[in-house]
Amino acid sequence: MGNAVYVSGNNDHNLPAYMQVNVGAEKAFSPNATLDLVAVNLTHQYVGLFTSSRYAVPQLTQSGVFYFPNAAPLSQPDLFLRFTLILEHQ
Repeated sequence: MGNAVYVSGNNDHNLPAYMQVNVGAEKAFSPNATLDLVAVNLTHQYVGLFTSSRYAVPQLTQSGVFYFPNAAPLSQPDLFLRFTLILEHQ
């Protein structure tokens, strides 16, 4: 499965327009054992650890001067792996 989310400019992160892509897969080895894999933010756009003006979209003030607000970066690309095993006691 997968999804792609397009976020237009003038967003709540103060970032330019971007697309975030996530994918996932599940494999069942038996009725009691599954493996899940999820990859998040595959496009690796506008990532960072701290809020700053690094990727901020400038905004024009009434006085004609550009203002660079703080922009909240997106999370680093992540890969999640989960193995589930259900043990039944008889």
